[in-house]
Amino acid sequence: NLETFRRNGKGSDAWWEIAEYSCDQRVLTVGIQPHRNPKLNGMSLVFYQDLGGNRMKVGRVLLKNDVMSRSYLSSIIGMEVNAKVRGEGLSKVLIAIWLDICLQTESFPRAAVMNKPLIALVLSKFGFVPDDGGTKCVLVRLEDDGNDNQFGLYSPQKSLDGALSHRVLRTQSIKLLRTLPDSSRQKGVDVVIKTTFHHPHKPPDGSKDSDKMQTERNVLKDKINAALNLSADTDVSTSGSAAMTCFSSKDNLSKAFLFF
Repeated sequence: NLETFRRNGKGSDAWWEIAEYSCDQRVLTVGIQPHRNPKLNGMSLVFYQDLGGNRMKVGRVLLKNDVMSRSYLSSIIGMEVNAKVRGEGLSKVLIAIWLDICLQTESFPRAAVMNKPLIALVLSKFGFVPDDGGTKCVLVRLEDDGNDNQFGLYSPQKSLDGALSHRVLRTQSIKLLRTLPDSSRQKGVDVVIKTTFHHPHKPPDGSKDSDKMQTERNVLKDKINAALNLSADTDVSTSGSAAMTCFSSKDNLSKAFLFF
């Protein structure tokens, strides 16, 4: 299902170019990289950018796609952004590209149990809703604490000790807080972690008509266009200096994306 796309790399490092996103001075090549035993473990959307004449992997979105009641579901499992380009707003862009591909392939997005507060925050901005059972937290931006911690995480529900791995805290630049600093009490944002997320744009279940489903799709598309600076013309997907271009037909893209 990937034969119509250009292959890069060998063995487990192989990935296939499926699209390109460009905006201002940034051009991202979007690819599919199957995981080992992809039917069980899914795949990654990988993102490369040419920097100084060298192609650098700037991030990846880990996904697991499934079929349920004749509808395709695409679940985000996690996301990683290269440390060299963190702080440049790439998380929102990578999530938006995944969601744009979901709409192009007629698949419905959702999220597996999300333990990373910053990803949970980005998902909420695209309209994702946490399911029951999560931990409600407040995420605040910290002043320089001398330890490269950019964010603090506090939960009024319970102690967060041991709730997040050291790796998550390090890569997300987060410090766990027992109380909120006085200076940040008005600046925090609510996030929910340790639970799955669903999106209002979801498979039909008999409780809503086609007009409501189309409205929910349009709302999501508007959020994607705003994040990627694309026009409302979904057939062209360009606006000024921004463009999202698939390297093959939507049919071929669907066969490749939904196979894993």
